[in-house]
Amino acid sequence: MNLSAHQPNFFPWLGYFVKVAISDIHVILDDVEFSKNNWINRNIIDTGKDSYLTIPVKKSDSNKPINQVRLGEEYKFSINKIIKTLDHQYKKSDSLTFIKNLLTESKDKNFIFLSELNVFYLTNIFKFFEISTSIYKKSELNLGIGLNASILLTELCNKYDCSNYISGIGSKSYIDESKFTSRKISVTYTEDLQLLFEEYNLNKNSIIQLICNEQFDIKSKFPTLVNDYKKNYLYKR
Repeated sequence: MNLSAHQPNFFPWLGYFVKVAISDIHVILDDVEFSKNNWINRNIIDTGKDSYLTIPVKKSDSNKPINQVRLGEEYKFSINKIIKTLDHQYKKSDSLTFIKNLLTESKDKNFIFLSELNVFYLTNIFKFFEISTSIYKKSELNLGIGLNASILLTELCNKYDCSNYISGIGSKSYIDESKFTSRKISVTYTEDLQLLFEEYNLNKNSIIQLICNEQFDIKSKFPTLVNDYKKNYLYKR
C-alpha cells in the first residue's frame, strides 16, 4: 500500500495529482505550518511571462497552522481578477468553463479559511480526473500538531498500514529515511515525474494552465499518464 501526503496548495502542478493518483491513501496536511507566499496561496501560469495567481490571506495569521489562516477580505475580488486573466488567456478553450465555474462556485461558498478554499478546489479536480484514491485531512486524524515531519509521515503510514511512502523530490532535503526504515517503511521519490512530463511536453505550472490549454487534452490523457508513470518509473526502482 502506498501513502502520500501534502499541504493543500492552491491549484498545484500536475505532478501533485499524479502523486495522489498512484497512492492508495493521500493525506492533506491541512494543519501544518503555513508558509506565506509559497504555493499554498498562489501559483503561476504562463501568459508570455510568469503570471502569479494569488489568494490574499490575513497578515496576522501568517504564523498559524494552514487551517487557521483566514482569507483576506478582498479574496473574492482576487478570484474575479483570476477569472478575467483566464478569460483573456484561454478564451478559445473549451475547458475554461470548468475552471471558471469552479472559481465562481467557490465565491458563493463564503469560505473563511484558506484551507477550506483549497480543499474545495482539490476535491473537485480529483473528481475531474476521476482519481479514486482515499483522501483524508490530517486535522481530522487526532495525531497531534508539531510532530517532526518524518515521525508524522511514518505515523500516517502505520495508521493506514502502508509500507511505502511516496514523496515529492522537494522533501528529500528534510526527510530522515532512518525513521522509515526502522519501521519497515520504504520511501519512493517522484523525481522521475520531470522526465515523464518532458516526454509528453507538459508545462510544469499550475494545473489551471494544463486544463485550459487545448494543446493537450489532459483529462482524457490523465489515466495514460498515470499508468505510464507506474509502469516505466514507479515500479522499475
